[in-house]
This record gives sequence, structure tokens and C-alpha cells, in this order.
Amino acid sequence: MIRKLYPRVFLILCLFILSGCDSELVSNISERQANEIIALLEQNNIDAQKIKGDKGVFSVRVDKGYMSDSIELLNTYNLPSADHVEIAGQFPSDSMVSTPLGEKVRLISAIEQRLGQTIQELDNITTSRVHLSYPLKGDSDESLIPPSASVLLIYKNAINEAEYIDKIKRLIKNSLSTIQYEDISVVIFKKGDAIRPSKAAQSTPEWVFAVAGLLAVSVCVFFALFLFRQRKTIAHAKDSDGKPA
Repeated sequence: MIRKLYPRVFLILCLFILSGCDSELVSNISERQANEIIALLEQNNIDAQKIKGDKGVFSVRVDKGYMSDSIELLNTYNLPSADHVEIAGQFPSDSMVSTPLGEKVRLISAIEQRLGQTIQELDNITTSRVHLSYPLKGDSDESLIPPSASVLLIYKNAINEAEYIDKIKRLIKNSLSTIQYEDISVVIFKKGDAIRPSKAAQSTPEWVFAVAGLLAVSVCVFFALFLFRQRKTIAHAKDSDGKPA
């Protein structure tokens, strides 16, 4: 009877413990991306864990009570962010460049992403996108088309929009020698306030962990008593067998 009861009690204990486990929010991301997500969640009162997996990839886990809030935050801040682009990576030494125009387009695309990444390093900037004009005609007509740039900015908190726009225009102008200041446009938007969950009820209730702990202790004590009685019974049986009739 006792042997049949113990596995059932142990199974119930496991179910209680698993009910309070974290859930996987994102997986197969780099450590940089995981750190960005952890920082954002902790700023919004959500505890998160970074788990290292195989082949150098990471995952982030949160309490399943905060899962929907966490997903909304990631969507709001466009996380996980794209990996940083290195211009040299656009031209591997063993690649075959089809046309000069194709090579130039790949270079411009890499410059766009690098500028966007640089701008996003500014305080309070959550999203930045840079778009440069592409040469759609041959090299002979390129000099007739002045280059231009457009920048999309999304920011949080309070900033001086005019000051940011001026600084970003100067950054673009100094990064591209052939572009004119008046050919740079910046569109800027303020992001709405993100959710900041604070209700403890959304997380796993503390009584669940208390009950799980009590069950764990009870099972350990029960199992110890069971082993003690088994050994005592075996020892008593041996003593009985050893006595002369």
C-alpha cells in the first residue's frame, strides 16, 4: 500500500512545482539580444532569466503570468533587434560581384543600417531607420541625380525634437561626403508609454511555492520513514531467522 501511494504523492508534488515554472519568451537569440530583452523587462517590473543553450545561442524565460505583457513590450520596442551589420561582411573575399551597380546597392544598404544603428545609440531613441537614395541608372547618369537621405525616429520620454533633428542631420551630412544638408529629411514620432505591470497577482502566487515546499518536505519525511520501516522490518526478519527453533 505504501509503495503504491508514494509515486502518486511524488507526481502531485511535481505537478505543483511545474505549475509555478517560467515559460520561454524567446529562443535562439544572441547574448546581446538577450541582454537587451532582460534590461527592458526589468525596467518594466518583470523578472526574467537568460538561459544559455547549445552553439552559443540564448533564450529568455519569464513567469507565465507576465507572458502577454512581455510579448507586448517586445513588440513595442522591436526586440529582439537585428544583428549589427559590418560593411566588410557585405563583400566577402570569396564572393563574385555580378555588376558594379549590384555592389554599390549592397554598400548603400550596409551604410543605411550602420547609420541607423549609430542613431539608435542616442538617449531615448527606441527605433531609427535610415534610407538613402539608390542609383537606379548607370554610372554615366549618377552625377545628375543628387543623393538624398530620409530618417525615421521613434523616441520615448521627453526630448528636444528640434535639437535631435539638427544633430542627426549633421551626423548624416558628415557621414556622406556627397550629400547636402537640405537633402536630408528627418521624421520623428513619440512612442506611447509602455505598460508597466506591477500587480503581484499576475505572477505565481506565493502560496503555491509555500505549498510546494511543504509537500516536498512531507514527501522527504514520508520516504525517510518508509525506508526506516523497511530496514527495521528486514532486520527483524533476519533476527527471527537466526534464532534457534
